[in-house]
Amino acid sequence: EVKKQLGEVRKLLTDNKSVRTSADELHTFQSTLRAEAENLLNSADGQSRRIGYALMDVRNQIVNAIDKAAGGKYKEGLKAYKDDKDIQAAFDKGTLITKNRAGQWDDRPEFWGEWIKNASEGEIKAAKEGARIAVDQQINGMRFAAKKGTDIPEIEFNKEKLKLLFGEKEVDKMSKLLADERTMAITNQKLFE
Repeated sequence: EVKKQLGEVRKLLTDNKSVRTSADELHTFQSTLRAEAENLLNSADGQSRRIGYALMDVRNQIVNAIDKAAGGKYKEGLKAYKDDKDIQAAFDKGTLITKNRAGQWDDRPEFWGEWIKNASEGEIKAAKEGARIAVDQQINGMRFAAKKGTDIPEIEFNKEKLKLLFGEKEVDKMSKLLADERTMAITNQKLFE
């Protein structure tokens, strides 16, 4: 199935006699390919996610080739023109920072690091806000959640992802606040008992 999808992409890029070289067409193509890959990456189906990773890899190769041909200015241009959809997607990504879902490779710290490296300042701000909301939801959104909230930075993947996004100093501060929340929750539970 992955090879079939990549074959379709190849047909759009070349007919084995010539290769698409128009900068405008390639820009539109990589943008469309990114949107399709992101859609598939968010799927619950493992096969769809594998196709999404393959398409995103092809898209990134196209972007690298355009950037090389443009003397390193294309990626800068992409970062400068992020739209509202990208900001919303970054916020949504931030809300998933404490998730470490099996089979979701973009939950891994190295994928987060790659995303942060290529994200605009606006996307990083949106991801930080989403992450703060996710942590707050885990602490305040359910019964006994405050006690569980301290686990967030104790899980190695969470700690690495949070440090990539916020920096070590802020994560240490967050860990202390979460420990305080846990202490208060335990105290309140004992008082209630």
